[in-house]
Amino acid sequence: MFRVRKHLMGMVVFFASLGTLCSAEKEVTLVRDGIPRTAIVLGEKPTRSAHMGALELQHFIRLITGAELAITRDAKYPAEIRIYVGDSADTVKAGLKSGDFEGETSLVKFSGNNIYLIGCDSPDYGKVDYKDSLTFPKFYFNTRGSLYAVYDFLEHQCGVRFYGPWENSTTFKPRKTLSVKAVDRKFTSPLDAFRRVWDDDETYSMFPLSARERALWELRWRMTELYGSVNHNIYSIYFTHWGKAKSPYLAPCFLDKRENLFAQGYKGTDSYNDPILKDNYPDDPDLPPQLCFSNPDTAKYFGNEAAVYFNGGNVRGGWWNGKGTISPEKCLTPRTPGKPFFYPVEPADSNLFCKCGECSTQFPDLKGDERISNVKFAFVSAIAREAAKKQPGAGVSTLAYIQTLDYPKKVKIPDNVSVQLCLTHFAWWHPGIRKSQEEQYDLWIKNEASRRPVTLWTYIFSPHWDARRHFGKYNNFPGFYPWQIGKMMKKFTSDGIKGWSTEVELQQSCLEAYVSAKIAFDPSLDPDKIIDEYFADSFGKAGDAMKQIYREVENAYWNYRNYPPEWFKDIHKPYGPHGPHNPHWGTSLHSEEVNWAIGTPERMKKIEELLKEAEKQVETPEEKARFQRFIAGIWDRARRGRVEYDVKLANMGKTTNIAVTPARHADAGGDPGKIDWSKAASTGAWKRTMDGTAHPSQIQMRMAADSKFLYLKYTEQNPPKWDDSSFWNNCVELYFSELPMLPLFQFAVSPDGEKKELVHKMENDVVRMEKYDFKAKFISHAVPDSWEWMLAIPLERLPLDGKRIAMTADFFRTYPGKDARRRASWAPVYGLDYRGGISRYGRIFMPVVEYQDSSFSFGRSNKPMDNTPDPKASDGRAGIVDGNKGWTLTCSLGPIEKAQYNVTAYIRTDALPEDGLTTRCGIYDPEGKQIAGVKPIPVKDISGDDFKAVSFGPVTLSPNMYFYVGGFSKKVSGKNSVYVDRFILNKMPSK
Repeated sequence: MFRVRKHLMGMVVFFASLGTLCSAEKEVTLVRDGIPRTAIVLGEKPTRSAHMGALELQHFIRLITGAELAITRDAKYPAEIRIYVGDSADTVKAGLKSGDFEGETSLVKFSGNNIYLIGCDSPDYGKVDYKDSLTFPKFYFNTRGSLYAVYDFLEHQCGVRFYGPWENSTTFKPRKTLSVKAVDRKFTSPLDAFRRVWDDDETYSMFPLSARERALWELRWRMTELYGSVNHNIYSIYFTHWGKAKSPYLAPCFLDKRENLFAQGYKGTDSYNDPILKDNYPDDPDLPPQLCFSNPDTAKYFGNEAAVYFNGGNVRGGWWNGKGTISPEKCLTPRTPGKPFFYPVEPADSNLFCKCGECSTQFPDLKGDERISNVKFAFVSAIAREAAKKQPGAGVSTLAYIQTLDYPKKVKIPDNVSVQLCLTHFAWWHPGIRKSQEEQYDLWIKNEASRRPVTLWTYIFSPHWDARRHFGKYNNFPGFYPWQIGKMMKKFTSDGIKGWSTEVELQQSCLEAYVSAKIAFDPSLDPDKIIDEYFADSFGKAGDAMKQIYREVENAYWNYRNYPPEWFKDIHKPYGPHGPHNPHWGTSLHSEEVNWAIGTPERMKKIEELLKEAEKQVETPEEKARFQRFIAGIWDRARRGRVEYDVKLANMGKTTNIAVTPARHADAGGDPGKIDWSKAASTGAWKRTMDGTAHPSQIQMRMAADSKFLYLKYTEQNPPKWDDSSFWNNCVELYFSELPMLPLFQFAVSPDGEKKELVHKMENDVVRMEKYDFKAKFISHAVPDSWEWMLAIPLERLPLDGKRIAMTADFFRTYPGKDARRRASWAPVYGLDYRGGISRYGRIFMPVVEYQDSSFSFGRSNKPMDNTPDPKASDGRAGIVDGNKGWTLTCSLGPIEKAQYNVTAYIRTDALPEDGLTTRCGIYDPEGKQIAGVKPIPVKDISGDDFKAVSFGPVTLSPNMYFYVGGFSKKVSGKNSVYVDRFILNKMPSK
């Protein structure tokens, strides 16, 4: 059984110094007046860890003093002071041997004229070329205690700080004489499973890293992976039991098709799948998006795979052999001495779970994510038990991630399972998100941290992440939080977590990542001191001003009162820009409007004044370079963003509430040629996409709708001459979504008649693009002086809301050439990212809206109303009202367009006709909290078995109003029920 020994947290042992030279009060002078007094001594056969340590030590002492210390393997090399790095004959004589240390333990020890920098090193031998990162110590499953001893010595004795991966982000105090305090230190990081920082902006950072810079950064920040790390890993079972993969390396893996091992209920749906699977099964609409968690054979499969890896083999398509190009005999996950073994098993990055009878009925007393989490961990537990049966000592690591972050209270997880919790702690300024995630984290720690390794996967994001990925790549105001993240990391490490990895955009949040990595390695450190040192070391006299900037931003970013108050009305139901927000995830919150409500003109001005002060105070070339990196990488974006947002605010008032209602047309059977386009509704003049001003193009778009299709006709006079432009540089793009958020459906067409149909989905914060079939009829005709096309799309293939009232949409025309001002759109998005500008799209309202009995609720409670079978109702069921009671049936109109409508209610009663006896149908305005209109309905007009059409109007209706049906004008004896089939709204044509 795994046990956390909390007394090991931050295990730092200081030894009494030996010898008069190394007494605690004295110092050892390594270099005096630029003259070296010291040699670096390696053993005859040093590990790469020791060799790299010697080179790093030599490099930084040269930077600090200008003196180059010799690296020798001759213990008799003439020198007053000797620094031994790693194992050698002399370290053995001194009673120090790398093999006597465990894990990642490192030792800095002073003895007479000797300094020993040694630790536990894996047997990773070979010559290190300081210029070639391929020769550096291996990253995975490799302990580097001697190198860590060197870094400890450089930091604690020499004052070096590795604040980032860039050359000028390392700081030190240059001096010709380098003396160090003779203080021993033996250290082992309590987070002994893994410590890893992933720079998610690797491909788009303004400051890209070379392979060597990246390797040095990983070493200097003491990143490692020794056991328990996990990511999505379910591919091999597809290649073995779903079908032959496209890859020639993976195709031979196929044995037989066993559909019951995979998620049921997705045949023909072309559901989302990981790109690795899509690439290998490109034309398979039945490809399951997930595994079947309840099938014991699925668990047996992965239990066997874990045992194979434990025994030094691997599986094609399995962990680290996803492409199948590596021989199955090669060991990819060597066991770290003295550490447990966990094979990573994490289901697909998708919320599409198996719908088979067993999976659907497991834990019937639980709902939502809580049920899914119990189902998932029951599955992982079954895999772990199978692995242990197959090979004692083999374990399984998995994630507690979004839908499965909930602690599975009904599952007894075996001891050979390691769990990595995924926390979006960058969004813990949101009280609802913090409460939800922290509650689950606390449950995991309380119930499991003493029984197994509990590790973390955190996300060090900022508003830039949302700006780039979710809201159109707008230029954003930053979000700093180094003090907050320091507090959180202190809590996490004090709770006994055994590993930590994080994702970060280094250009935006390097300081937050540095603070986290430092505390992950050594939890005894004070985060406030780390931050104070950072500003003083990085900016010199300008440090105070830069620190004030970070404080100002953190205080604004981390204060929930700076966000829309409606987000926090119920802390148990967090809200964001798109409405209800999954509290187990923290992205998609910083829309442009929300972000610039934080980056106010007043705050921008205050920070600009501090930056002017800082710019005057930076002195050295390194300080100036760091300051400029802040300006170029972070602040210039904010400057542009504030100006752009102010311009948008000024222009948006001219282009708000863009909407169209297609003209109602008799059923045309999906044939756009049968539409009378002279009576179709026009979208109006298109505008410049970038700024909303008038566009010179002669574009017309007309729209009509019947009961089953939406029809569009596009006409453009004098389009640009055809050339060899790519499809996307000369086309019209149509976008449709239910709300201004993903999924987003795209139909694009070029003048030569080529078309593309796509859907853009968000799956666990990753945007996926897939083919989509609108099942549309398309007719295009282009000649040199005009381009015309017509389109009919089935309504069932469009993302209309639940009541088929409306949808979000926009249309764009892209022209050949690089002049962005030529681009036109129906609703301007004030940018070039069409999909990213979704928050500025227009709305299409359907001309006829029908509300069936499934839309009815009981009274004002919003609780669904019981309906009753009725063969005369249009859908076979009807709502029922007790005529002797008051208001008992409500039908909310939802997000309709404010306009005039003719209304028809289909209604009947079983009460006997009686002169003067009426029921009533009315309209209630919840915003004004008043009845907006009422129509008495004579009972004699609706009595009988057939539904009668009761019409009234025109009447002005607004979003979220609702119809109600009340009781009779007096109580009656006998039958007294009123039956309501449906309501239909027909929008009146605009004058």
